[in-house]
Amino acid sequence: DRSASRFEMLERRMSELVPPSHAHSATEDSSTTQPCVRVRCHLGDFLETTADEFPDVECILLDPSCSGSGMAAHRSSEGGGSAAFSDGPAYSDDRVASLARFQLKALQHAMSQFPSLRRIVYSTCSLYAVENEQVVANALASWSSSTPSNGWELVSPACLKGWNR
Repeated sequence: DRSASRFEMLERRMSELVPPSHAHSATEDSSTTQPCVRVRCHLGDFLETTADEFPDVECILLDPSCSGSGMAAHRSSEGGGSAAFSDGPAYSDDRVASLARFQLKALQHAMSQFPSLRRIVYSTCSLYAVENEQVVANALASWSSSTPSNGWELVSPACLKGWNR
């Protein structure tokens, strides 16, 4: 994250999810311990981040800036605009389109700049398909057209099984 305050919140939340007592070093005996879980939060502009800084990164949690249309705090206070989602607040088409372009750029950066990467978790707090499904579909389509054997595929997480969007 580029924001120091959001970065601190991210570090705090990650430490709650992956407490130090559950992580171990890569040199420990893997037959007696759980797989190594290492989370490294990064303060900086993701679009300027390179594999040189993270040569062995295998997973990226990509949570780019979004309209926030899914946040309960915004639901009651937002209004106007024309980019509406059923039962959600409205945002200007220009703002949502601008955010979607940035989100696509960030996802394409993740897909192309980290050779060891095996998984990207793309997440927003937006209700708009243009910021979610369409960003992922566009990234996969653009990547597939430039590199047919890219290995990227869309996989639904088990935790969302049965969630009808």
